[in-house]
Amino acid sequence: PHWDQHRVQWWFGDATKSLLMLPKEYFGSFDMVLVDLSETVMSFSVTDELDIMGALALLLKKDGIMVKNELYLEDMSNIFDYTIQMHFYDVPVLCSQAFVLGSNGIDFLNQPFHHHDIEGKNLLIEDVSDERDQFEIYHDYQRNVTTSQKHCRNVDEPEMPEIVDQKKSPGILMVIEVEGASVDIIQSAEKLIDAISESLVKVGLTVQSAVVNDLPAQEVNKSGTKKKSIALVLKEGYVLTRSYPDLGYCAFDIHLWSTFEKHGDAEIALIEAVGGTVNDSTSSSY
Repeated sequence: PHWDQHRVQWWFGDATKSLLMLPKEYFGSFDMVLVDLSETVMSFSVTDELDIMGALALLLKKDGIMVKNELYLEDMSNIFDYTIQMHFYDVPVLCSQAFVLGSNGIDFLNQPFHHHDIEGKNLLIEDVSDERDQFEIYHDYQRNVTTSQKHCRNVDEPEMPEIVDQKKSPGILMVIEVEGASVDIIQSAEKLIDAISESLVKVGLTVQSAVVNDLPAQEVNKSGTKKKSIALVLKEGYVLTRSYPDLGYCAFDIHLWSTFEKHGDAEIALIEAVGGTVNDSTSSSY
């Protein structure tokens, strides 16, 4: 799952709630959204006006592409200007597999094919070549003209309620692990509190208090030093820290119930605060 790859982010939970908690900068920034959800979940509403598919579509760039397995051509044609349905036959176990692609900026019927030079033979998709029909997997194509006003409101509709900053919610929990942490920092509760408090303040979070507790007896170091857990109470949530100096290991639970967009900055700040490195395999998060 590439927990240590910081370009990969894992979100667990109810999709209808998670979509409302994504950072604002996510929307309109994705090259592709790949959806593999059951029909039941696809029917859920995210807001009074958006279902799951409509909300996911807002993540895409103008020339971004949404991909959904199974037969969703009509549903996606109500959202995107261009849609195609592709069929792969002779798929092991499944026999036939359908995919639907949708985009507001890419006309799939008039888009040149590109060879990505993937090494090795792909079991389902052959190399692009002039000798075969490049459209043989295309089953349906639609050019839709129903999207130009899809986000506009009629003049007789009631006004939307005023948007207010969210102060309370169940929140989002991020778990971080850091190997190769500075022993000098994490073996001292005082130094550790100062380091992580300073790092959190720099990213715009408000530290209100700190509580230090000894971990259970079985968590005692070989040297006899007791391991510590530190809870920092924030205005926006809390950070729970567990340090293991003999292993050079430190773990963080960051639970924010507002200002979710600061999760990423807080992650980097905490890793660096204990002497860890962000862009290598010594740190991971989900």
